[in-house]
Amino acid sequence: MDPHIVMDRPRSRPTIRRLALAGILGPPFFVLVFLILGLVKPGYNPVTRFVSEGSIGELGWVQIANFLILGPALLIFAVGLRLGFGDRLSGQIGSALIAVAGIGIVFAGVFVADPGTQVATTHGGLHIVASLVTFLCLALACFFFARRFWNDLPFAIYSIGSGLIIPIGFSQAGTMGGRWTGIIQRVVIIVVWAWMAVLAIRLRRAST
Repeated sequence: MDPHIVMDRPRSRPTIRRLALAGILGPPFFVLVFLILGLVKPGYNPVTRFVSEGSIGELGWVQIANFLILGPALLIFAVGLRLGFGDRLSGQIGSALIAVAGIGIVFAGVFVADPGTQVATTHGGLHIVASLVTFLCLALACFFFARRFWNDLPFAIYSIGSGLIIPIGFSQAGTMGGRWTGIIQRVVIIVVWAWMAVLAIRLRRAST
């Protein structure tokens, strides 16, 4: 852990601890909601359907709300990261990327996805753009925080691996012909969201 920026600002510690909670609680809550929704949504198969397709039709409001809760949570978390780990440029860029990802997730909630991979509507196309921006920013954030914590090699390696799973996972999903795309996407999301929660825990501990 490299907490000296937090230690240099003792008055900001309580604020950072509170902001870190958004990163600790937000990503696991998002995962829990889409996993439960995948089991109870009528006519929805979580093995072959994307998480975003949970926003379509019956109970779709649940996944839309899930997006609209996580997006602001990541923005709040990004502020805490900037305060706590923004002593280096890599930490500043990583924090900004998570903030942009949070905005992308809000847009993914506002613009509902189209079924499958075919773009049929304007809002479906905007949803795809928002999703691509979100995952790109999260992958890059993993790499920048790996640089920020390069002196802590296990966490740096964990961050790099979490970032790499995004392009690897989606490339694999593209070759499966729709058979396991839902499962692969969920694995990618769970891995990267878990990384964010671990980063938030580190932030909270550094401010203690």
